[in-house]
Amino acid sequence: MTIDFANLEIFPAGHSVAGPVAFAPHGNASREPLLARALAAAGRGFSTLAAKIAEHAERRLVIDELSRLSDRELADIGLTRGELALVFDPAFAAQREAGRTARCLSLRAL
Repeated sequence: MTIDFANLEIFPAGHSVAGPVAFAPHGNASREPLLARALAAAGRGFSTLAAKIAEHAERRLVIDELSRLSDRELADIGLTRGELALVFDPAFAAQREAGRTARCLSLRAL
């Protein structure tokens, strides 16, 4: 068996590269060969992994920068040192936003 990587087609042993082997996919005539689907899935997996690694590195830089601030500087932006690990937690962000909205509404009522 040989594999034509340029066209992602599989040929039986002894077959020339002149034409691909006809195969009968189950119900879908335009279905991609198994190798093409596997390579596409692997590519998406590597892409997702690379994005997660880049995102983690960016988050680490932000947390490192925030940790270099003094307690007074953190208080100025509304954080404590203990909350630094929660900065990227969506629930923490939602809770802070709800508190900020409640404070704004109470100030408007005055």
